[in-house]
Amino acid sequence: MLQLSLGRYAEAEKNLLHALELSRKSAGPKHPETLTKMNNLAYLYSRLGRYRDSEQLYKKVLATREQTLGRENPTLAFTLNSLGEVFRLQGRHQLAEPLYRRALLIIEKVLGPEHLQAAPVLNNLAIISRVKKRFAEAEDFYLRAIAIKENAFGPQHLSLAKPLSNLAELYIQLQRYSEADRFYRR
Repeated sequence: MLQLSLGRYAEAEKNLLHALELSRKSAGPKHPETLTKMNNLAYLYSRLGRYRDSEQLYKKVLATREQTLGRENPTLAFTLNSLGEVFRLQGRHQLAEPLYRRALLIIEKVLGPEHLQAAPVLNNLAIISRVKKRFAEAEDFYLRAIAIKENAFGPQHLSLAKPLSNLAELYIQLQRYSEADRFYRR
């Protein structure tokens, strides 16, 4: 998806639609490769703000994966988190949160609570908790996401920037300025 990273969205959409059609014809509509292509197209639509299109595709991918893989396959967690993001970006937090929670439950049950795949879901749950003014819960989610990434990559890895910054923003909101400063500096 080089076109996407270069901002050539129309070209990316055209290529993704073509690849999806080829995959449907050669592998079938339920094949994992086809579902991955649908997932990629849904991601593009989300980036473009075409949330309705993105939501529809993610829901199709989710339903098919549930049908073919079962309700506890870790692949579902990725799709649940992505669909949750579509809802969160629209301010539909009441729809996003249960998807994030289900994704986290699957990851924790199948892969373990410290698995790297849990970190982005924890970060997203923290964002929702913060919006809903459940600050202690948000702090816990951010700290867990940070710990998972530190264990996986070390304390200086770039992937820590987002959850560290998010936690610092929470501390600013709570007027815990010295803690905010410490996390911003990291």
